[in-house]
Amino acid sequence: MVTESISIASANAEAEPRVSWLPMLVIALAQILMVFNVSTLQVSIDGIATSFNVPATTIGTAIVTYALVVAGLILLGARVVQRYGSRRVFRLTVLLFGAAMALMAFSFNMATALVAQVIAGAAAAALVPTLVVLIAENYRGAQQGKALAWLGGAQAMGIVLAFLIAGALATWVGWRSTFALLAALAAVIYKLSAQFTTADVEREFWKSFNDVQLNELIERALRANHDIRIAVARLREARALRGE
Repeated sequence: MVTESISIASANAEAEPRVSWLPMLVIALAQILMVFNVSTLQVSIDGIATSFNVPATTIGTAIVTYALVVAGLILLGARVVQRYGSRRVFRLTVLLFGAAMALMAFSFNMATALVAQVIAGAAAAALVPTLVVLIAENYRGAQQGKALAWLGGAQAMGIVLAFLIAGALATWVGWRSTFALLAALAAVIYKLSAQFTTADVEREFWKSFNDVQLNELIERALRANHDIRIAVARLREARALRGE
């Protein structure tokens, strides 16, 4: 019995069509892009403070501002992804994040840098849930599990690379060069993102992860969220009026 189960599982795994890892590379680069922003701010505190003639603690305010914007808008970002599609939202938010990095590179005072971090935070709020949705859309089965693991690994790798690269650039070239590099990286990611599948976001994409606990938690949250229930009711009403 055990042998038969293993054989069936192996046959199912072999039957799953393998997809190119290029989309995952783009997803990982987007994750690294966001990590680099925060890490560069941390590494370049002294240089930025000197350039803007402000206390070093003010740079900490920029880091906190970015984090607060991401936390405050991430649920809205998830709704935007579900409505407009992961591929479209990904490409637009990557461009927006890249614009924020360019603004950081050319910022002339701390106020401009704070505006850049607000823009970057708003872009990241939609980009974070988009990465998970893109993995769910582009990969299945064993590949999906590996992709999720790589997404977590990309964050850790991004932190290490950021401190090495941003530290070297801040020392030998200047802190602005790192943000200019991030703006260029965003342009590369945008170009490569054409490899993503054009399929729309599944209404219940999280079920593709085959996680019973995750399904239960999300369904419980949806039942308790009256705003979502009202929106769903209005959507059904609109479809009924259109005769769908």
